Amino acid sequence: MTKKYVVSAFALGLAVLLCGTLGLLTVFGKGGNILNPGANWASPTRYSEQPDNPLVPRNRTRLIPDQFNAITAPKKLAGTPIANIVVRPDRVDIQSGDRVVFSGAFRALPGFDGRVSLADVANLVARSPNPSLLRQTSTGVFQLAAGLVQSPGSRMEVVAPEVTELRLVSQPYVYMSGVGASVLFKDVKVRSWVPSADEPDTNPANKRPFLSYDDGGRMDITGSDISYLGQDASKAYGVSWGNGTTGQADHTTFHHNLFGAYTGGAVGVAFKNNVFRENSRYGLDPHTDSAGLVVTDNEAYGNNTHGIIFSKSVNHSLVSGNKSHDNGSNGIMMDEKCDFNTIKNNQSWGNRGDGIVLQGSSHNVVESNVVTGNQVGVRVNANNLGPADSNRVRDNQIDGNKLGIQVYGGARDTVTQTNKVTKSGDQAVQFADPATSQSDTITDAHKAIVVRSVGSVIQGLKTSDVGRGVVIAEGASASVDSSQITGEDIAIEVRPEGHIDLAGTDGGTLATVSQARKGIFVSGTADLRDISIQGVQRGVLVDSDGRATITSTKIVTSSKGVEVLGFNGRGRVQLVSSDVSAPDPLVGSTLWKESGNELSAIPSWLAVAGAFFVLLATLLHIGHRVLAPMSQVRHKSMPQDA
Repeated sequence: MTKKYVVSAFALGLAVLLCGTLGLLTVFGKGGNILNPGANWASPTRYSEQPDNPLVPRNRTRLIPDQFNAITAPKKLAGTPIANIVVRPDRVDIQSGDRVVFSGAFRALPGFDGRVSLADVANLVARSPNPSLLRQTSTGVFQLAAGLVQSPGSRMEVVAPEVTELRLVSQPYVYMSGVGASVLFKDVKVRSWVPSADEPDTNPANKRPFLSYDDGGRMDITGSDISYLGQDASKAYGVSWGNGTTGQADHTTFHHNLFGAYTGGAVGVAFKNNVFRENSRYGLDPHTDSAGLVVTDNEAYGNNTHGIIFSKSVNHSLVSGNKSHDNGSNGIMMDEKCDFNTIKNNQSWGNRGDGIVLQGSSHNVVESNVVTGNQVGVRVNANNLGPADSNRVRDNQIDGNKLGIQVYGGARDTVTQTNKVTKSGDQAVQFADPATSQSDTITDAHKAIVVRSVGSVIQGLKTSDVGRGVVIAEGASASVDSSQITGEDIAIEVRPEGHIDLAGTDGGTLATVSQARKGIFVSGTADLRDISIQGVQRGVLVDSDGRATITSTKIVTSSKGVEVLGFNGRGRVQLVSSDVSAPDPLVGSTLWKESGNELSAIPSWLAVAGAFFVLLATLLHIGHRVLAPMSQVRHKSMPQDA
């Protein structure tokens, strides 16, 4: 065999291999930029739960008498052995029940400068018949074994270096409280204490001491450590700002309390640069009728339930720059009529529940947050405790959650806008209630947007690397315009009794459908206008029960353009003023020439490959026929001499 013949045979074999490969790509949907989700798509996130962090069961009680009654209703203490140290603007009274058993004036203290400190109170208590109620056990360390209640107008400081640690003995009716009073904790450690064990009370099920200020007072805490507190009674959860109370907590760590910190009816309290960690239930819990709160640059982690939760009409407040992560439930939550709040520039990640939640709360703005690795990234839902109306979710980065954004439960007028939702384990966005998506971008999800309600609006959506782009569920409907929708399996799916209006803009910008095996699959009804469907294997597939109107649409596919399954195809599908270019432009119905359509049959990859193979084989055969005789002449044996 000649060298040229070998080359010719090799070229022929290579051509056969090339053509076979092209044919296989076409048959299995790999040609023409068509992706196969079965081979290439995988859930981009693998959610794994954190180790168990069990909750201590609630043991709510009514504290009767309560922590304020020594001031507000002394007669409720009559006949009881309950001891209270009452700090008044000018003196200290010690009460047993409702009786004053000792009184000492601050002016009697040597060198008193008019500023009341905890050490001043301890010095007066030391003169009483009960000096053990508040005493200094070592330099800077004070131990409180009774209730300490400040009266209206009183001011007290618990400040280092005079006081470095305050130990509240873990026994009934030990607390620090105030009514219309002011207190400052600065650079101190405050915690419960078990004298017999010489350590804090680490059991949150116990009725541990607490701090609680109410009725228009002020509590400021700075640079301190507050821990192992919490009674589980009204305004007795660890550290509490009550009705009309204000103040600030900054650069302080709240840990191992029942609640890290709590407000109830407080006004204008600021929480800045604090840490709320490993509390038995909540990290930070602003509650009933609090307003004007500022919660900025804090970190909440390792709490058994929510990191930061507003509940029961906490309104007109700011939550900004916080980090809430690795909590037992949600990272940041608005619950039960917490309205007109702004949640912005926060990071919420790795929580066992959801990242940011608006539940039964309205008119909130969730903006420019980074939310990663939760069950649901941002959740908006109404419930029987409150509506969820007119919430705005915009400019957030929502990455690696099982579900990116979820709207359900009766929520109304929810708008998601310019969010980037990536690597969702299942659905990037789910609208179970009517909602509006404006210019959201979705990548890496099994389903980009699933609509389960009637009346959702999707504008300017961009999807990529998703299994399915837009899914209209049974009985749902949506209007989609000016969007760029892809889907490695199906770009747009309309399920039975569902409906979609898909259109470009009035200005002539087309909506695009691309990079899918099936561009649009209709089992319900669809109205398609000004659409460009390209880079797909099958353009519009109308199921046996589906109906579609296709107007001013351009369809270019590698297989079938418009395919109608079942009977009465022309009665169920209208094609008007559209261009269809495909190997099979129209399948399952007759040609609508009278409707101004242009239908063009283009060769498929397989046909092109086959034609190329035939041409190449013919050329090789001709070449072989021409070259072979020349080779035979050139290599003919020479006659041998006899």
